[in-house]
Amino acid sequence: MSESNSKVAAILAVMAFLLAAMVGLQIYGISGRKPESNPPPPPAADGSAQPVPAVTPAVPGTNNWVLAVIEKTNPPDRSLAAATNVVFRGAAPDGTVATIASAAVPPPVANTVSVLAGAYSVKTGSANLIGTVFLQGTPPAPAQQPMKENMCGNPEPYVIKSRQYVVGTNGGLADVFVYIKSGTGLDRRTFEPPVDKPLLDQILCEYHPFVLGVMAGQTFIVRNSDPMIHNINSTRAKNNQGKNFAQTAQGQVNTMSFPNPEVAIQFRCDVHPWMIAWVGVFPNPFFAVTDESGRFAINGLPTGRYQLVVYHPKTHGVSEGVVTEIEITGGQVTLKDFTVPVPPK
Repeated sequence: MSESNSKVAAILAVMAFLLAAMVGLQIYGISGRKPESNPPPPPAADGSAQPVPAVTPAVPGTNNWVLAVIEKTNPPDRSLAAATNVVFRGAAPDGTVATIASAAVPPPVANTVSVLAGAYSVKTGSANLIGTVFLQGTPPAPAQQPMKENMCGNPEPYVIKSRQYVVGTNGGLADVFVYIKSGTGLDRRTFEPPVDKPLLDQILCEYHPFVLGVMAGQTFIVRNSDPMIHNINSTRAKNNQGKNFAQTAQGQVNTMSFPNPEVAIQFRCDVHPWMIAWVGVFPNPFFAVTDESGRFAINGLPTGRYQLVVYHPKTHGVSEGVVTEIEITGGQVTLKDFTVPVPPK
């Protein structure tokens, strides 16, 4: 090897060594130890070691509701600090109902919690709208559909009851859409549809949930969990292009989305005409569906004046529903209850 070649080889060797040393410092740090993925917290004031806090993975919410119970004080304290016993629930992709969080809420509110029909973040200092929708009057007796054994995968005979009016022991009305139609807090704001995909399932020849809310453009899942054919008919949509397709196999999954706001689109199964569900499509993430006790919560509303709509598919039909003006003040919990009367026969 010539002298010039030897010098070049030596220079390359030195450069390779320096490069390896720099990479090692980047990976392991000056101390030469590889950094831990979850480093221990600093010692306490007395020098004792502190336990590493457990980290609970986030669970995306989908289509159900948020229940928040406000501590009753005299005079009423509607600040976020007074919120207690807050429970976030939603339908998981496998159809089960999972509790996302259940704890007293000290100030400030948790920075990110997935809630409601399209998951979005509840940020510190955000306003909250909480209330109950009550039914006034006596609803008609629910229609019943007797089912024989081995129908829809159920080995025993059973009865399917109409879910047009589901009323809790407190008189609260379930399956009511509560949503923000317009308002000063939404001016010049745009909202991207959530990435999570709510589930509309078919179980024992019924749609679950009976009422589902999504944002315009949000993808949701339609699944057939029954060992028989169903068809998905949403052609009664007026602001959107409806579809009508069959799900012939148990476990079959299709995805859907609607680009335009519409409250609400009726879904039917023509094979089993009692199978009905309602899908509300909203232009923003500020909407909710009341739970089995008529409760609802809408979180993250900016300060402003709004038009709030309360819509029950059976009661309001082709009308818009109940429209009211509300005012939201940042950092405060706004309580608002509504009454929906049973329509005359």
